[in-house]
Amino acid sequence: MHAQANCIWKALLGICTVLLPTSALARLLPYELVLLSHNTVALSLGYMVWSHVPADQQLVRATLCVLAGIFLVLTLVRAISIAYNNHFWFQSIVLEQNGCSRYVRIIVNLRRPLRVQPGQYVKIWTPTTISSVLQSHPFTIGNCSSENERELRIVVEVKNGFTRNLKDLAERCMTSNIAIFAGPYGSRVPVGNYETVLLVATGLGFVALSPYLQWLVRAAHNSKIRISPVHLVWQVSSWEQFFAVGDLLVQNIELDDNKEEKNDRTYIRTSIFYEEIGTPPHWAKRKIHTIKKMTKNWNRVDFQERPMPLSDILSNETITERGRDGNKKPTLIAGSVSDDIRDDLIQFATKNSGTIDLMFTDYQPKDQSEPMENGSANLATCDGDKHSTNADISPGKQTPQGEADISPGKQTLQGEADLSSYVGRYQRRI
Repeated sequence: MHAQANCIWKALLGICTVLLPTSALARLLPYELVLLSHNTVALSLGYMVWSHVPADQQLVRATLCVLAGIFLVLTLVRAISIAYNNHFWFQSIVLEQNGCSRYVRIIVNLRRPLRVQPGQYVKIWTPTTISSVLQSHPFTIGNCSSENERELRIVVEVKNGFTRNLKDLAERCMTSNIAIFAGPYGSRVPVGNYETVLLVATGLGFVALSPYLQWLVRAAHNSKIRISPVHLVWQVSSWEQFFAVGDLLVQNIELDDNKEEKNDRTYIRTSIFYEEIGTPPHWAKRKIHTIKKMTKNWNRVDFQERPMPLSDILSNETITERGRDGNKKPTLIAGSVSDDIRDDLIQFATKNSGTIDLMFTDYQPKDQSEPMENGSANLATCDGDKHSTNADISPGKQTPQGEADISPGKQTLQGEADLSSYVGRYQRRI
């Protein structure tokens, strides 16, 4: 009787485990806890299946042993791959804030060159605090070259948990750290088989699309593909987003300079639609105003302070008729966008499904609707004196969209100087 009750209890527990809504947990709990619960559920199900197999069913038990052996072998292979890619030791990482409190830039200096495809991501683990020992997180890689990479460039939006620890390290000027990465993982969008490619990004979605833009430009300059100039449409919802990824934009433009070719053809057109949600600091306003005036002389970058007119862009930048090859769709739209823009893209692609392919990257940014946690913070300049600026973020001045009113002090934020260098490089390159 006791054995029968025990079996019923295990069966009910197994049913409840299978019905556990892990997708709902992913929205409520940190990534690390969701991953731990996922692994725990998998091990629990394996044990429950094993305990319900009668002892005389040797074939079934042998099958379960084979499956367990395959799992252990795959785990061992993954561990060896991680150790090999990390050159059996830690990697050096550099953390930068660039005057932004919501974003942290990570530069991973690789001990062993790594082959990276556009759209891939890595998982990073860094032993910076006691709590971070059990934490790792996937991050999209923002750079892609024709050769093996010597460094990985990543932009992180600060949330809770692991990313919060990275932000705290950057604010304390502990910008040089060690880390171990796993990967790269992820699928690649086939962008090289189309006459026209339109890249649509919102927020940090620019980071996910930047490697594709670099790959397309490099392939076009090397005459590996025939393609019209790639149009990147980027909607920026805050000055901090622009500062966080400004170096990637400069890198793409420098790549498109095409100095080795005799002709002056370029393959990048960028439209930036800046729509500030909240009140930027005065120094950021000045720099944004300077950039707007400079765009009048730019041919490849169009900076507009208004919402992105998505319907007009889709109508003007896509081909809705069959090309010379009737079996091939002429236009690809690749997106890394928020939910509302994604719905509009799906609706447009469905309407023109005969001539347009629509694909999304693995990383899709969320809507910028959550305020910055723990509103009090200092943006420090990590020079030799390690002093802080007088610019503080006051919780009482936060807007509903998470942007803070930053009152500038007498010292200059690091982001102002960095953006000035970006502006100068834009002027020379574009």
